[in-house]
Amino acid sequence: MILIKRWIQNWRFAIKDFLSCLGFLWLITEIISYFFSSVSERLNLPLIFWCILGSSFLYAIFKNYPKSSHSIKIRDRDSCIELKIGDAFNVKGSQIVPFNNYFDTSLNGNVKEAKSIQNKLIKDYFNNDSKQLDDKIKEKINIRDTPFEIGKVIEIEKQKKKLFKNKIKRFYLLVNSKKQKNDRVKSSIDDFMLSLNGLWEFLSSDSSKDESIVIPLINAQHGRNPELTREIIIKQIIDTFIDTSKYKAICEKLIIVIHPSDLKKGNLKFDELIKYQLFQCKNYKSIEFNPKPEGKEIEPSEVSKIKN
Repeated sequence: MILIKRWIQNWRFAIKDFLSCLGFLWLITEIISYFFSSVSERLNLPLIFWCILGSSFLYAIFKNYPKSSHSIKIRDRDSCIELKIGDAFNVKGSQIVPFNNYFDTSLNGNVKEAKSIQNKLIKDYFNNDSKQLDDKIKEKINIRDTPFEIGKVIEIEKQKKKLFKNKIKRFYLLVNSKKQKNDRVKSSIDDFMLSLNGLWEFLSSDSSKDESIVIPLINAQHGRNPELTREIIIKQIIDTFIDTSKYKAICEKLIIVIHPSDLKKGNLKFDELIKYQLFQCKNYKSIEFNPKPEGKEIEPSEVSKIKN
């Protein structure tokens, strides 16, 4: 339904492409008829007209069919960013899963009732048993050290049976929110930015190296901050990833997955997000500083190059 709605939104471009193709094909037909009259006499013009009409219609449909993914390489880097509409758990790659600062997998039953990435992790990989996930987390950290700081990341792996073989998937549990006394979670814009910075730092220095990292729209559901919209979340993920990638290697591909429900709730225009993605990946500013000579007193660094 959302796909049809997105296609209908492009109706102006579809009509324009339809008329352009129709006019071009009919012009070719008229040229053939004028210069090759013997050929045109043997042609079935009504049939040709309907063929041209159908071809133009199909051309307009396929050209304006809504994209569900778009990938582009970051300028002068080996990394790329992909925007994708779908379910994050159906995308190949290591998965980012947002958590509260206590790594509480139940929240007194609230997690089980919520339609969240965390709940899907427990259902799909831990047999709908949060205690199994608790045990996995306790292998990595001392749970007595709670609460953990925003940006803390735990790396875990879990097998899942798929047809006739076991598939191992890696998860990065990211602290991006704070647990409240009512067993709900809350996060601010600062928490969102700190969690992203902590995530990129961990992935670039402390994690196993991954070809693809899959990140959903973290902080979109429980932030309760009207200024932190889904569009801002996507753009900040893109910007901070590019900014860190200028100096550190994080992964070969970052896949930002937008669930169809987020597309609708956030009134997101996927084509506009692609334009932003393209511009940022190609036009980010890179600043290089001259190295400081040894033995000299401390002075401000001098810029050697700025690349737009």
